[in-house]
Amino acid sequence: MQVMSKPIFESRLVYENIPGAPGAHGSTICQLASGRLMASWYAGAHEGHKNVAIYGAYRRGDGPWSAPFVLEKCPNLSEGNPVLHSHPDGRVTLFWVTMYGDGWKTCKIKMRTSDGREGERLWGKERLYEDELGYMTRHKALVMSNGEILLPLYDEREWASFFAWSADGGETWQRGDLLRSEPGNIQPTVVEIADGHLVSLFRPEVKESHLWRAESKDYGRTWTALEPTEVPNPNSGSDMVRLKSGAIALVNNHAGRGRTPLSLYLSEDDARTFPIRKDLETDPGEYSYPAIIEDAEGLMQITYTYLRETIKHVTVSEDWLRD
Repeated sequence: MQVMSKPIFESRLVYENIPGAPGAHGSTICQLASGRLMASWYAGAHEGHKNVAIYGAYRRGDGPWSAPFVLEKCPNLSEGNPVLHSHPDGRVTLFWVTMYGDGWKTCKIKMRTSDGREGERLWGKERLYEDELGYMTRHKALVMSNGEILLPLYDEREWASFFAWSADGGETWQRGDLLRSEPGNIQPTVVEIADGHLVSLFRPEVKESHLWRAESKDYGRTWTALEPTEVPNPNSGSDMVRLKSGAIALVNNHAGRGRTPLSLYLSEDDARTFPIRKDLETDPGEYSYPAIIEDAEGLMQITYTYLRETIKHVTVSEDWLRD
């Protein structure tokens, strides 16, 4: 059943500029228990530069985004790929990676959880997901119907994806096997379509390609073989969310090469096909690495890289997409 709302489309930049950090990428967004939105991204001189930090900002209601502030910065090391997760009890966990050498293959996944007060500096102890180089974050975690948290991850060295799950709110983690395709895949995004029944889409390793798709019927422990979809992708990140209406919304670069246009799609057959599509960006340039959630009011909240210079935020209703 479709959740009806008036057609809404609003867009704004999260920030104009950060001194000394002209390059921005890899955003994430969540809604906090208070109703505020929180966004995070990495920014610095350029991707991989030692001054790259994890930044954050808040937005309440229809007001402006707060000034950006530094969430994480390891001296002389580059940070990347933040993921925000809002817990039902009000805590917030930030997952991200720190680059210990030259390139993403030298990263380790870290996490830090707030004490529930949503403050900029009220975060707990830094922890490693696993003391392994090459494991990467990118997309939001999923709270499944059994109460477990499912975290999509990938191995940059193997160009293969995997999932980790936690039954104790993120304190400890188990993981499944690497999911491989030919050519490779990374950056899975996942939704639950029925109890324990999951669908995931994956970024391809090559340009002029398509998103991959797989299913799990045991809460992400095992997966079907990856199969190609008809959704084009130029070796760029995409993200999806299952809406209250039951439809699945996807944000993806609808192209074989280049990271424009950036499009919003809708599927009503469990992410097998996406017949409804509208473009969010069509101008020359890079509009990429989207993150999408549905807020408490039933609106889609989307952030993405805007020209590699800042982060853009779009608010969209399902009716706008269907119109």
